[in-house]
Order: sequence, then C-alpha cells, then structure tokens
Amino acid sequence: MTELVSFTIPVSTTLENPFPGLRPFHEDEEHLFFGREHQVDRMVDKLAATRFLAVVGTSGTGKSSLVNCGLKPALHRGLMASAGTSWCMIQFRPGGSPIRAMAQAFAQEPGFLGEEDPGGLSLFQIAQSTLRMSSLGLADLYRFARLAPGTNLLVVVDQFEELFRYSKAAGATSPDGVSGDAIAFVNLLLEPLSHPEYPIYIVLTMRSDFLGECSKFDGLPEVINESQYLVPRLTRDERRAAIAGPVRVVGGELNPVLLTRTINDVGDNPDQLSIMQHAINRTWAHWQEDRHGEGVVALEDYEAVGTMARALDEHADEAYGDLEPGRQRTLCEKVFKALTDRGTDARGIRRPMPFQTLCSVVGATPEELTPVLKAFRDPSRSFLMPPLTDALEAGTVIDISHEILMRVWERLKRWADEEAQSASTYRRLAESAELFAAGKEALLRNPGLQAALDWQYSQTPNAAWAQLYRAGFDKAIEFLKKSKDARDKERAEAVFERQFRRLTPYLIGIAFIAFLFISPKISDWLRPSIKPHLIQILKRHEKAEDLTTGSIPVNQTNQPKFAAKSKAKLAEGSPASEINAPPGLGAITNLGREEFGNRAELAETIVNTLGYGLGGLTSSLLYLALWSAGKRAYRRFAFPGILIQAGARPPAARGAKEPEPKRGAASRTDSSVALSASAPVDLVMATIWRRLLAGLVDFCVFMTLGIVAIGFVIFTEDALKIANGTTGEDTCIFGIWLLSDYLYQALTRQWVLHGTLGELACGLSVTDRNGRLPSFGRNSARYLLRALPWLVSYGLNTFVRSGVSDAEAASTMLGFEIICSFFASVLAVFTIPFTPRKQSIYDMIAGTLVVRRPKKAKPPANRFDPAEAA
Repeated sequence: MTELVSFTIPVSTTLENPFPGLRPFHEDEEHLFFGREHQVDRMVDKLAATRFLAVVGTSGTGKSSLVNCGLKPALHRGLMASAGTSWCMIQFRPGGSPIRAMAQAFAQEPGFLGEEDPGGLSLFQIAQSTLRMSSLGLADLYRFARLAPGTNLLVVVDQFEELFRYSKAAGATSPDGVSGDAIAFVNLLLEPLSHPEYPIYIVLTMRSDFLGECSKFDGLPEVINESQYLVPRLTRDERRAAIAGPVRVVGGELNPVLLTRTINDVGDNPDQLSIMQHAINRTWAHWQEDRHGEGVVALEDYEAVGTMARALDEHADEAYGDLEPGRQRTLCEKVFKALTDRGTDARGIRRPMPFQTLCSVVGATPEELTPVLKAFRDPSRSFLMPPLTDALEAGTVIDISHEILMRVWERLKRWADEEAQSASTYRRLAESAELFAAGKEALLRNPGLQAALDWQYSQTPNAAWAQLYRAGFDKAIEFLKKSKDARDKERAEAVFERQFRRLTPYLIGIAFIAFLFISPKISDWLRPSIKPHLIQILKRHEKAEDLTTGSIPVNQTNQPKFAAKSKAKLAEGSPASEINAPPGLGAITNLGREEFGNRAELAETIVNTLGYGLGGLTSSLLYLALWSAGKRAYRRFAFPGILIQAGARPPAARGAKEPEPKRGAASRTDSSVALSASAPVDLVMATIWRRLLAGLVDFCVFMTLGIVAIGFVIFTEDALKIANGTTGEDTCIFGIWLLSDYLYQALTRQWVLHGTLGELACGLSVTDRNGRLPSFGRNSARYLLRALPWLVSYGLNTFVRSGVSDAEAASTMLGFEIICSFFASVLAVFTIPFTPRKQSIYDMIAGTLVVRRPKKAKPPANRFDPAEAA
C-alpha cells in the first residue's frame, strides 16, 4: 500500500502555495527554503575570511535564493561570530547604471541616511554624489550613515553579469570595451577591502559563463579567485527535501509517487531547480483549483499541468491566452522580444529596461501596456518583475523573472529567433545605408530589398527599438525608402513600356495612312517643276545615243567632247554601230525607253518615285514625332497611376521567393539606364526581327538619298563639268549617294539622336562591347564594313562594263551588281542568330553590338548586379 506523507493541518483548509515558481525566494520565505543548509556554512566562512564573496553558478541553480534565504538569515543569527548579529543589508541589481542603482538602494533603506530634508538635497542625490566622489565613496557613505555602533554593512550585488551586458550601452571608454561607470563601480566594491576599519562586506551573484569578463577590471579576478563559491547542483536527497520540506511547513499532503516522479523528471537538466519549482507550483495550484485543496496532491495533478516537460510552456501560453486578440497580443510579443537578448548567449539572456523606455520600444502608451504586463506579473505566474504589488512608474525596471522562461516557453523561443533575425536585418540595413552614403554601396535590389521590406512591414521597427542594437535608424529607413522607390520606378517603367507598346500598331497605321495621303501630294507638288527638266535631260541622252548610230550628224550634237571623239572613230573606219555612248545614265535611259516606251512616261515614273520616297521619309518622321509626343503625353497622365500601383504591391509572404525573371527580363526592367559615352548599361541584344525592321526603314532612307543624289547630279552636271552618259557621272552619283548616307548615319548616331531613324523606330542602339556609345572611328569602320560589298561590287562591275558596248548587256551587268551586293550583305548578317551576342560579321570586326535601346538616365549607384557583387 502506498504510504502518504501526512501533516497535522486539515486538508480542507486553504493552504498557502509554498513554492515560489520562477522567481527567487525572498528573505521572508526562509521557512520554505530547504536543501541548502550545509552550503550556507561554507559561504559564511569564505565571506568572513575575505569580506568578499562571489556566488557563481549556472542559470537555474538558485544563486539569488541561496543568498536571500541562506546567507542573509545566517548572518542575522550570528553565524559569523567575528561580526556579530547587527547587520544593515543593501541589495540591488547593477543594470546599465550601477552607481545610480547602488545610490537608489541606499536611499531607499529606511534610516540609513536619516530623514530627507525637504529644502535640501534628496537622499538619492546625497548617496550618488558621495559614491561618485572617489573610490572610497562606499566607505564614506558608511561613515555618514546613521547606524548603531558595531553595525556591519552587507552590500549584495545581484545579477552582477548585468554590468558586462549593459556596459557597452552605457558608453565604453576603455580599450577593453567597458564603460567608465562600470570601472568606477568595481573600484567602489574593491576599495573597502583594503580598509579593515570599515566593516563592509561585499557579495556578488553571477552566472558562471561571465567569469571571463571579470578580467576586464583590475583587481577583480584576484579577489574572485580567493572568494569564489561555485553553487553545486542539488543531489537527489536535497531535491527531495526541497519539495517535501515546504509541503510539510504549510501542512499539506503529497503522494510519494508524485514526489519520486518529480525527482526523476529533473534528470540532468541544467535549469533543473527553477523548472522543478515551477512544475510543483503549478501542480499545487491545480490541486487547490480543481479539488479545492481536498485530499492529497497526486500524480494526476502533476500530469494535468503538463509535467515538468510542459508545465512552464502551457502556463505561459495560458497567460498569453488571457490577453485580447489583436493589439494586446501584439504588444505582448514586442515586450518579450524587447526583454530578451540573444547578443551574447544563443539561449538568451534577460534585458531589463525602464517602463518608460519599454513603452517607447514597443510603441505603446503606459495605459495600453499596463494590462499586458499585469497578465504576466500576476502572483500565480510571476513571469515578469516587479511583482504586481509594485506600482509601475516611468523608472520602474521591467524584467523577465528567470532566463528559464526563454528556454522552455516555445512561443518565446520563436519570438527570440525572430527578434535575432530582425536585429540582424536591421544591422545589415544600417551598414548598407552608411556604405551608400559613402558611395561604396548601391541601393538594395531584390531579393534583399524585398526581404528588408517584409521586415519593415511585419516588425514595424522604430528608433527606440533600433537603439537597442545599432545607431542610424533614420538613415537606414531613408535608404530603404530610396531603394523601394527605385524598384517601384523600374517596375512602373516596365509596365508603362508594355502598355505603350500596345499603341505602336496604331501609330504605324497613322503613319501608313499619312504615307498614302502625302506621297501623291508631294508628287503633284514636284511634277510641275521637275518633270519638264527630266524630259529635256532624257531627250539629250536620246540624241547622244542617236548620234552613235548616225541618225544625227556629229556636228549637230550638243556634246562637243563626245562629238569630237565620235568623229575620230569614224575617220579611223570604225562602224557607226560600234561607237556607242559609254554605259552611264544612258543605259538607264535605254532601259527606261524600252520599259516605258517614251520619255514622258519615264519622267513621270521618276517624279512619282521621288515623291513616294520623300513621302516615306516624311511618314517616318511623322511616326517618330507621334511616338515621342504620344509617349510624353501618356507618361504624363498614366505613369503616376502606374507608379502608385507598383508601390502599393503588398510585401511578399514570409519565406516566399520572388519569381525568377525570364532571360534578359532584369535588363529590360532596368531600361532606365541612359546610354552615355562613359557609363556602362545592362545589355539586351536586339532580335533579328527588330534588326530587319530597322534595316528596312533605313533602306527606305538610303533609297531616298539615292534619288536625291541622282537629282543633284542631273541638275548640276553642267556646273560639275560632267558629260552626260559617262562613267564619271555614275561615279559621282554613287559617291554622293554613299557620302550622304554615311553622314546621315554618323551624325544621327554620334551627335544628334544616338541612332538612325530605323533604330529609333525599333528601339535599338549601336554600342561597343562594354555598352558605351561607340567612338566616331568605330562608327566609321562599321559603316565602311557594311558598305564594302557594295563598293567592291560596284568597282568590279564598272571594270567589266567598261569593255561592254551593248546597252542591254550594260543593263544586265547593273542588275548583276545589285544582286551581288545584296547577297554579300545577307552573308554578312547570316551569323546573327548563331552568335552569343547576336553579332554580324561587320559587328564582330568593328567591335560593336546592336542592343535594345535604353530609355532614361539613372544614377550609377542604382545599377547593382547581385551576381556581379557576389
């Protein structure tokens, strides 16, 4: 039969919960403190020997409870015989301003500095000024104190590791990275040890993983080596006493099976004591609530609260569940994130802060935050300090009662991970903002930009929160805004280009209708002034040809040079049929006469060709004008709305990846980079269809220039002293034709429009291999390479035709010349689809590229290629 641990008080009586839970034991709870009796003697002996005691141990070993309920009562009872029983004990936590905290503790000790003078300095001001006066400030304060003779002073610095955790925030001034305030504070603690006339005793409680930090202070490591007390873990019997003892004191009954199960569940957990205390506290509370304190505390009660493995997690979730969904739970998350620091310990350490500062960090008013803190300060939970009985004022320090909460509460562990990630994101953002301001970094681009925007959207950081981790919050947010604006503008540009591209067919239709309407009008306008001259010119050429056949006497010709040459040939006995005019413009005339039948019809055809050529040029210019004006107007009215839509896109879901862009998409969206002589651009190679369309437009311009060249030579042949129907006339036409085309391409590409009309219409540009504007020499070389097939074909054909006397054969050779030149040009561009950068042969030789045309200038800092940066 199971034996029960029974007590004298009836079980129906409502009993006090004898277990404090996560918080340490208070000094007035000595009667509930068991399991450490033999350790107190050793602590008293070390303190008596050196007047300094460093109580060191891992988190959860009960350091503060051992001092509160072990050492202090022992001293009051006179366990240190050499000191007696008269003690004044001051206890505080150093926090971020240790001297201020010490002065506050002395000022709040009743009677230590007497009564406060309403007209003079406050007790706090007196204590602080005395402590800051010199390293003997603590001894001076003891001399000024109104204590009974023979009274000893015990100064307990609880959680001494806070001195290291908050020294950096207080402003480090030494090479070791500790603040001057911290150095002065340690000197205040060490100096009385060299003055035995003052009965001042110092006790520190500190986590063992901060022992190495003590070497930053002169003299402190030596003192700790002589006076350190490492708190051991409780043995099995001591754990049994720590559970059964308090139950015995309050008069309850505990099932021995539960006692054994609890002791076994502790195992080797380093946070054993605090977890055990909390689990038993919850078990006791469940027994009182569920069974109204009747019967024995049984195993069922222990299992109902989740046992030692889940009790703390479920208890904290219960407190969280008591909050109203929405604002209160959001504030709760921010509070615990602010009070948890993962900077020096991956498991997390506490980061206490004043109530007013906490309100600023979480972005809430005191009225909003007070009920949230109340749920966790309740005496039945005690997850946050101070206790609910203490009023919350601006300077009240809010803190997590024990680090174990950060390691066992799953929700808080997840929050702490998010907070560490959030702090890391902010640090990277602030560092990038500083580098950007120094010109060493570009604006953020996806996916880093989207991650930063997600962080800002989900975490809603503010300057007070950012100050916990790094300065420069305003600059970081401004940098993020600039990056987002640049990204939104790129997106808006891409959408704008896509929308405006849909209007291009309509503009082409308008230009084509204009071509059909304007070309006849231009022909009608040119006909009265040009057609009579053309008929006269054609008539002169016909006379020259008739002269060679003998139909017109040589002395009647109006071509003296040709007449003299023909006379000489006839005198030599050459048949008249062999004395043909050189195959120049006359060949065209013969061809035209055979094709059209009379010179009036041929003149009409030339006039119409010239009119339609000029009409095509005018229509191309009209298309460019409509395209430019329409784009400006559409941008003015539609782009603001597109930009707003691009900026209003919600942040991506946490963890979601932005879809991969299509090949070249990144460059297309970054089309706002302007083409310049020095700045590189993101290159998108032009497709073969765009190049063919641009070439077709430029070919129309080329043919128009040819017609203009022919007309120029015809109307100025007398001034140029060129005989009609000679090879020199053809050479002059061809030279003027190529020169005008070269000037057209060179001027438009290099200085005026940065591209020919065809390239502008199709959104293309010619660049060098680095994406910069090609030099004048490179442009010239490219043009000469493109014209080379025509030049070679023309030279060879001219040489061949010089020995041909038949007009029909000359016309055939002219057609052969055009066909050869055309196929040579096609062969030159045959390599475009098969080269990585879509280069023709003349592009590869000249070192040029044909790319999609950029749209608008953008600062160089915005051009950031993640792959290039990596």
